[in-house]
Order: sequence, then structure tokens, then C-alpha cells
Amino acid sequence: MNLIVLSDHGMAHLRPGQLIYLDDYVDSASVDIVELGPVVSLAPKARAAEEVYRRLRGAHPHLKVYRKSEVPPRYHYRAHPRIQPIIGIADEGWMVMTHGYVASRGVQRLPRGHHGYPAEVESMRALFLARGPAFRKGVVVEPFGNVHIYSLLTHVLGISPAANDGTLDSVKAVLAK
Repeated sequence: MNLIVLSDHGMAHLRPGQLIYLDDYVDSASVDIVELGPVVSLAPKARAAEEVYRRLRGAHPHLKVYRKSEVPPRYHYRAHPRIQPIIGIADEGWMVMTHGYVASRGVQRLPRGHHGYPAEVESMRALFLARGPAFRKGVVVEPFGNVHIYSLLTHVLGISPAANDGTLDSVKAVLAK
């Protein structure tokens, strides 16, 4: 028997004072807020997109703001139709909130940990443990993306993988010879 224990992401520690209040920079009536947290996703109302983008761009030192078409390719986060026109990505440990959200929950009830930060942030690394005849004993390998797990699983099971974005080459260091 082979056993794999895997998480889908890591967690970053959050401190209560590390909040970016969106409504300090943008009139909430000018946008539909689709997502708040480490990633803020905004759908500006008619003719407000450039104003919202201008007001947010460089507004806070721990928030990077992009137009959908400008999101760095490494995030794989710009081609899908559900991705909103303006995306903000907070630095590790920072969260984007509104005053209303924080007031409704109370600072003491805000999360102390969160995920959703860029995959290259060390705290976002997923857990991967494997044991059994298919895996090398006692080996520690360099971090790899979860996108490669499917190729690993199909290899261990001896079945042909469907087309996917992962490669066995990225995870073969964990396999027994």
C-alpha cells in the first residue's frame, strides 16, 4: 500500500493591525466587491474602472493592484471570464477588508491565519508526505506545485493520465527507483 498525505495550501499568520481598509481609498458605491482578503477582486461600476484603479494603485505599501490583463502570468489569474477587472494582492500577513466588515465581526473575531497569498510565499507551501513501496524512504525534496500530483498518482497507480498541466518530471525525485 502507498499512502499520500497532502494539503492544498499553507497558511500565513495574521496580526490584527495588518489590515488594509479598501473603503479608505475607494468609494464602495463605485464598485462591486467580489472578494476581500489576501486577494481583493473588484468589479467597478459603469465608467468608474480607471478612477478605481488610479485611486488604488500605490495607495498602500502592502497592496499591489493590477488590471485583469496586467496580473503577472505566474499567478495564472487573468484569462477566466469570472476574474474581475481590478485585482489587488496583499503582502503576506496583510488582509484587505472594509470598515463595515470589521465592525460587523469585531477585530477579536477576525481570522488569525489565512491562505490565498501567492504560491511562491513560503507559508503557502503545501504539505506532502508519502510512504510505501512506490516512494523513496527518508528523502526530502525541493518544493513542487500541487499541479504535478495528478501525474504522480497516475504513475503510482499504473494508469495513463489525461491531458493536464503537471509533469512527472517535477516529482520523480520522490519515487523509488
